[in-house]
Amino acid sequence: MNEATEQTPSNSNRADQAYLQLRSDIVHGVLRPNERLIEEEIAERLQISRTPIRESFKRLAAEGLIVNRRRGWLVYEHTLDEIRQIYETRMALEGYAASLAAERASEAELLVIKTVFLSPHHFLGEAARETLVIENEKFHDVINHAAGNQKLIELLRQTHLFYFNTRIAALYAPTDIAEAREHHAAIVKALLNRDSAAAERAIRHDIATALKLILGRMR
Repeated sequence: MNEATEQTPSNSNRADQAYLQLRSDIVHGVLRPNERLIEEEIAERLQISRTPIRESFKRLAAEGLIVNRRRGWLVYEHTLDEIRQIYETRMALEGYAASLAAERASEAELLVIKTVFLSPHHFLGEAARETLVIENEKFHDVINHAAGNQKLIELLRQTHLFYFNTRIAALYAPTDIAEAREHHAAIVKALLNRDSAAAERAIRHDIATALKLILGRMR
């Protein structure tokens, strides 16, 4: 069997694992924009062969997360205009998702949203930026899933290629973190009251404020 041309189920699983790990590292800012991806180093770090690494590179390239330049792979750096477009898309999609969640979420789902918000690590004080990223992603994810629309969730996943990672979190001062928590409190209140219009407004305001901060500090 030729490993380079034919992939066993085991190798396929390894390619999936490599893809998910690398995608997470890129989305969360562990791998930085314009950072070179070296097959040998990644294969050693993930303890797999280079074939599944190459397969994962193809998938990441198809998503626009990495690019091939000068015969090597680099993490793609989004332009400010691309970031603006991503956030504007999020405003539309997540706003509608919040509206649906206010109407459709079960009591159990609302409890999960409230619990995530009340987590001691959720946008409090000088929490590590990596923690802020994880907690913010969890908060938005549970709301999106409570909308009960799988097609919408799939579209939202595409906008999460670049929206709040360690690079973005580093731009936030303590006052910005406190303001973000206030925004999330307003979102939770609207959802618990099953006020779909207020939930949509609160989400859109949260995302618009984040975009304004990013565009102002990344120029």
